[in-house]
Amino acid sequence: MSLLVVGSLALDTIETPFGKVDAYLTAHKWDGSTEDVAFAADGSYAVMGVPDHLLRVDLAGEVTEIATTGDKFAYPLGMQFAADGTLVFCDSTGHSLRTLDKGNKVSTLTTTDGKQPLVQPNDLAVDAKGRVWFTDP
Repeated sequence: MSLLVVGSLALDTIETPFGKVDAYLTAHKWDGSTEDVAFAADGSYAVMGVPDHLLRVDLAGEVTEIATTGDKFAYPLGMQFAADGTLVFCDSTGHSLRTLDKGNKVSTLTTTDGKQPLVQPNDLAVDAKGRVWFTDP
């Protein structure tokens, strides 16, 4: 089941279901589920990845597909927004790191670790200097 739950770091956390992602996936007959989520810097929406698609969940919990252009992607996993608003994400079965700009264009950042092809990148972090750190088992 894909469900976005909102909580806080407070000691008395009460989880609140937010966004009916599973219902959206079922209605579109899309296989797979979400695994990672990234929040826009202003907190106005979140992005989640499912095979071949990126989803946007707004503050009201409304789920919509992001209509992308540019490079095709297969399975978006680990993702984070960079300081400039670009979404950086792992394309696990696409063997690459990709970006989504503010105009919803997907570009390939890299397909190698500098020496060898990526196998299955699955998580990443963008640090304060804009460097992308990622795992590739």
